[in-house]
Amino acid sequence: MKKYLLLFIPLLLGQTLAVSQTAKIDSSNLRKLRIDPASAVGFPARELYSDIKYISLETIDKSQFGNIQKLEVADDRFIIFDGDTRDIFIFSNTGKFIDKITQRSVAKLNGMSSFREGSVFNGFVLTKLAGVNYIEIGVGADVLQFNMNGGYLKKLPYKDNSVSINLKDGTKIIPAYNKNKKHYFEFAIVNPKGDTATYWPFSLQLYDEDDFIIQSTQFDKAANEEEVLYYRYYSYDVFSINASGVSLKYRIVLPSSISLPADFATNPIYKLKKWPYLKINKNAIYGLKNVWQIGDYLYMTFSAFSRQMSNKYTLAYNLKTNQLISLQNITPDETSSFLPINDSAIGTNFLTDGFLTFDGKNLYTVISGLSFKGLKNQVKTVGSNIPTVLKNVINNDKATANPTIVVLTPKVPN
Repeated sequence: MKKYLLLFIPLLLGQTLAVSQTAKIDSSNLRKLRIDPASAVGFPARELYSDIKYISLETIDKSQFGNIQKLEVADDRFIIFDGDTRDIFIFSNTGKFIDKITQRSVAKLNGMSSFREGSVFNGFVLTKLAGVNYIEIGVGADVLQFNMNGGYLKKLPYKDNSVSINLKDGTKIIPAYNKNKKHYFEFAIVNPKGDTATYWPFSLQLYDEDDFIIQSTQFDKAANEEEVLYYRYYSYDVFSINASGVSLKYRIVLPSSISLPADFATNPIYKLKKWPYLKINKNAIYGLKNVWQIGDYLYMTFSAFSRQMSNKYTLAYNLKTNQLISLQNITPDETSSFLPINDSAIGTNFLTDGFLTFDGKNLYTVISGLSFKGLKNQVKTVGSNIPTVLKNVINNDKATANPTIVVLTPKVPN
């Protein structure tokens, strides 16, 4: 299961002790971005987004869940991994509950007579074979395959390097690449000709030798599917991956007051002391996530221990004008029915995670049922401008109602 988990999360592969790689990194077109989050400003929603939709997820006994740890959007489906129950929930893109895949059902399918609740599987991946999407779950040495409605299909033996990120030209990027079960690399690129290049070797013992923090995937596919942006842990560098190789595209330069020491990942004095350092220096930004280049903007979310409402961690940087926008300070307007587009003023989801995903066209975030209950006064103020389905959610007396997914379509120049 450990190997399959490495493919699910590509776990912090940036923290390797080795600093060499078997293929070269091109830095000839590196651009430095000087970013001070404190200087970021808010914008009216209409300036950034052409459309904003609110989709309430149906709440019935079987569909009720806690928080969205992972969201994938495909085939008119929302596929959700719940961080509380550790189950997978499937909804239509209109919010209708379809089915769920539970820890208990997967244990039964895999012949497990006893198990610890929440420990059977730790996520899922979407794979596409012959144009068809499947949900795959790793359990021990097996992979269980389901259709997009949650129906069980078959059990497959786990194969090394079986999960890849596929680009439009046929290039495959394989996270946590395993060469002959002896050598491991952060990833490999297999170009359309079948040539393989590997990058940044690491040891599986690495995770026993130092303290690292698990967060989301470090591979973000571009909207045009021609490249993937990649970022290493404890680093502010953004790399571009395509069939030609890897290039260092952006280097984010932060104020020293919120930056890590330059040698934080490699200096032995921080070995097994990274976690204590970050607990003391709560404002230190220790990593990136959700990095997408959308139109003229580079979207990004910074990770830090501090969770103060005043922190501006999810940003959009205009690559043409150098203007920095705080996405948690977007002003509601007619585009959003005068409702917030995230919960940064009434909850904690956006403050912690930023956007959940980007499907190449739309960005997705979530507002909890409890947070929406706090909007009742705002509903009275703007009245008929709010869609009826949303009024029903806001007026629901149950704080345990499932969250509402917010779908935002960024404006992109023609």
